[in-house]
Amino acid sequence: MLQLEVAIGTEGWDEVKEEFIQPKVKTIQLEHSLVSLYKWESKWHKPFLSRKDLTDEETLDYIKCMTLTKDVPQEVFDWIAIKYMPQVLEYIGNPMTATTFREDKTQKPNREIVTA
Repeated sequence: MLQLEVAIGTEGWDEVKEEFIQPKVKTIQLEHSLVSLYKWESKWHKPFLSRKDLTDEETLDYIKCMTLTKDVPQEVFDWIAIKYMPQVLEYIGNPMTATTFREDKTQKPNREIVTA
């Protein structure tokens, strides 16, 4: 699971109060899972894990499908697209497992026990 603290907006200066204005922070939880893939693929009618690149809209929609936090405003996703996308894509690309599949079919199978 990935927990993001999304800063909504940028730091600014309030000339009337003569103080800095800090951006609001919204903490959300994302989970790259089979449920997220199912939700996304049922909407887009294509495989998420294909070798084809996704559009920005498709990628952002997958992030919405991954979101476990309830009632997240759209502006949070807008800021994720602007500032946090590399972090989210790194999380999605992380295999998060010790299980691997061999590419070379001519290799003899390994009898080692594999766990998830």
